[in-house]
Amino acid sequence: MPIKRKFSRRQIAAPVLGMATLVCAIGLVLQTAAAQAVPTPTATADAATAPPVATDASVNAPAVSPALAAPSALASGTTEAAPAWPGVPGNRTVSISLRELGAWGAPRLTGTATDRYFTFRLRPDEAVVGARLVMGYDYSPALLPELSHLVVAVNGQNVGLFGTPPGQNLNNQREIPIPPSIFARNNELRFQFVGHYTLECENPYNSTLWMVIHEQTRLELDVVPRNPGINDLRQIADLFAPRGSFEPVRIPMVFATNPGPETVRAAGIVASWVGAASASRTVDLQALRNSLPPTNAILFLRGGEMLAGISSTSGSGISLVPNPNNPAARVLVVSGADDEGLVRAARALATDSRSLSGTSVIVTGDHLPAARKPYDAPTWIPTNRKVKFGELAAKNDLNLENQIAGIVRVNYRVPPDIFTWRTLGAPAEIRYRATQLPTLDNSNLNIALNRQALQSISLADHTFTDRTIKQKTEEGKPAPLPNARLLKPIDGVSLRTLDFHLPAYATQGRDQLTFGFNFDIRGGGDCQNVPLAAMVGSVDSESWVDFSGFPHYAAMPDLQMFSSMGFPFTKMADLSETAVVLPSNPNEAELGLYLKTMQLMGESTGYPVLRHVVTDTTGVDKVADKDLLVIGSGNSQPLIAQWSEKLPISNVAGQRRLREAVGSWRPQYRWEESDTDRELSPLGSINLARAGSIAVAMGFESPLKKGRNAVFLYADRAQDLAKISAAMSDPDRWNQIRGDFSLITNQNIETAKVTPTYYLGGLPVVSKVRWFLRDQPLAVAISGLLAIAAFAMLGYRRQRKRRS
Repeated sequence: MPIKRKFSRRQIAAPVLGMATLVCAIGLVLQTAAAQAVPTPTATADAATAPPVATDASVNAPAVSPALAAPSALASGTTEAAPAWPGVPGNRTVSISLRELGAWGAPRLTGTATDRYFTFRLRPDEAVVGARLVMGYDYSPALLPELSHLVVAVNGQNVGLFGTPPGQNLNNQREIPIPPSIFARNNELRFQFVGHYTLECENPYNSTLWMVIHEQTRLELDVVPRNPGINDLRQIADLFAPRGSFEPVRIPMVFATNPGPETVRAAGIVASWVGAASASRTVDLQALRNSLPPTNAILFLRGGEMLAGISSTSGSGISLVPNPNNPAARVLVVSGADDEGLVRAARALATDSRSLSGTSVIVTGDHLPAARKPYDAPTWIPTNRKVKFGELAAKNDLNLENQIAGIVRVNYRVPPDIFTWRTLGAPAEIRYRATQLPTLDNSNLNIALNRQALQSISLADHTFTDRTIKQKTEEGKPAPLPNARLLKPIDGVSLRTLDFHLPAYATQGRDQLTFGFNFDIRGGGDCQNVPLAAMVGSVDSESWVDFSGFPHYAAMPDLQMFSSMGFPFTKMADLSETAVVLPSNPNEAELGLYLKTMQLMGESTGYPVLRHVVTDTTGVDKVADKDLLVIGSGNSQPLIAQWSEKLPISNVAGQRRLREAVGSWRPQYRWEESDTDRELSPLGSINLARAGSIAVAMGFESPLKKGRNAVFLYADRAQDLAKISAAMSDPDRWNQIRGDFSLITNQNIETAKVTPTYYLGGLPVVSKVRWFLRDQPLAVAISGLLAIAAFAMLGYRRQRKRRS
């Protein structure tokens, strides 16, 4: 029979209270989730709702007090509302760090009066409605509070003034509101420091005069779309190929359907224009099919294609229209009635973008300039004549004023196959000026190439004679270099000339020549210090460097040349000798990597890839006479199997194989260090079937024609091709891609050299013989013995003739 139990009130109340507590907790969680799901008034508009915009009359109006994210939670240069597409036009807050403005570390201000400034540009389709500078700083405890201060200015207008009270010299935090009306298209943020440590005569270079701006200092801008927005084609470079952008720029390149080879080629031409116009690889180009995101985008339409209500023109055309999914964004439409018309429109955009105006243009003629010549890329230094520094840098960038120490930088690019082996290097003549004072005996000019020291020159005032050199040497003072010449004094600052050479070991392709002026300041007694304004150093624009006379010759394959300069494809700036081999039906990841490589080519040469060819595996034999860039993933690219015996790595029947490098049959010699840098040949193989998913870059000689080059970009999974794009976009990583095989991950790049070496270019006969014999002493000895034997035989025959 059933057993009946009686429960006390306490036993009944306990579970009831527990259930009530659980219900309350669930209700609180649901209420919090519902509150978080409600959009804030300042969230970026989605595809269905147009964001609030700022009319020209309201651009300078006060901010509407948007809800700002905490600085620690706000990613620099990104938006909260659209994490997938940074920079989506709409109401948003942008946070700019000093590092993004160009600071290498915490700015340090020294001396009695010094400043540091940073420049930045705003997007033309956005207006600032609110701004503030969140900054921190430290200063020397020895500063006099009544005479020392820090001034913060934006575009020449002071927005903050802070003293230096004693006992508060560390961890000062300030938030400075900035009137939005101050901002323009180009802007300058300046920190001005005035410091004194005594009321009497002081040394303006005393080590106690300093102030440090915290590296975490950031500029926060509340921006909204302008109304009207950008509706003129002459401003498309600012939208789609911005220079010096401080925030990530991601531009989708959209195809209405699966693109054919010519449509892909047209997109590649436009991608190279983005690279050349922006002078940057950091613009993230992403390929999309049949999807238009709510941001600035480039759309390719052919024939009667249509996407999101945007249709192609009857002929070749370029137009700028509002994005149907976000009226604040713009879509650059490149269209053509057929393949030829689409390519014609892309060429017009790439070559004549500065002359375009209005909302749309019809392209009637073919904009195809004359074919380029080898090594004539606009951004590469000419190798057929002397090049003056005035052609490589602006005149203002060659001068230093009011600085104890400063650096003049001259940037240039050299074809990576310049052959300077066993030469002094490229000759250069440097003309420079520097302040001449009797107390500057230890002042010097340090010359370096790619951070490798070349020369250190005394800036002391002396006459260039043998007697002076002897006298200076006996006195223990620095003597002038024998190859330095004094030309003439100008306003008390002498112009000197130094002849030297840029050594081959320091040349990298993307070169930077630096001139560091260091003035030795010594006080001459009370109130007799040399004023800072008297310090002047400059490199004359008539200085020159000469790379002419050197042959073009390089050992291949070399992936570092490809990742850094796009070589050997960029030998012709328009890529007239290049064919890109894609899968028959490329996916978005493969198209995206293709666009990234074309962007790389344009950035390297400063010229669009107007004459390259795009094909698939079925047409590869028709482009056998060209250098090949092959892209593929998984099983989509049949060449990974067809060329398995030529590739450093291959994937056949589920087995991945990496060729094993073995030493050459030739003897190696320790004094040439050949035993540590062996010549490799692909005789063995390593089975990597059980290795994980990989993304690789491979270089090798084209299997279709001897002397032609091939680069294969491959990943097991299509999404891993993005690892290759990311590596080629990062200047800290692209130089790690080298050899003929690079395994690329998100963190590391591993390289190897496993395929045979072949040579690109040619050498004079004497140089070629010397190059062959460079590490073959046995061959040199045998040749010498044969020569001696030949001379001996010739002498013996002459003696016999005389006797007879």
